[in-house]
Amino acid sequence: MHFLNESAKLSAKQRENLIKNLQDDEYQKDAGEKLISIIDNLETKSKAQLVGKAIYLFGNDLISKDEFWRTTFIIEKLPMSDINAIIYWRETDLNKIEHIRKQLYLSVGLGWFGLDASSTGFVWSERLCEIISDYLLVI
Repeated sequence: MHFLNESAKLSAKQRENLIKNLQDDEYQKDAGEKLISIIDNLETKSKAQLVGKAIYLFGNDLISKDEFWRTTFIIEKLPMSDINAIIYWRETDLNKIEHIRKQLYLSVGLGWFGLDASSTGFVWSERLCEIISDYLLVI
């Protein structure tokens, strides 16, 4: 219901376009089935609401299809406490985060290890963090 409440904010035309856009690639023909599977695996209503918000963002062309699927992957895999902590990513040095949380963030693509001379080690994947902190976690 939380997913449906969020996704219902899209117009009928937007929902129609969204379905078409999610299924236009060969590997995404079963996008609806994949989305239902993701929602079914969510352990909290808060996560279902976040996926609903993500589909709303995609339906309004605020995020790309790739960003939508990556965001749903993050929501599905991370504990809600770790998702909520992303709101502070701009003020937080990824190198100084508790080891287990840092490993979780790296495993879902929220951070990466820079190997160039200007790198400070682990850095945030800024666009994904922005989507979560600026769009999904706002009330």
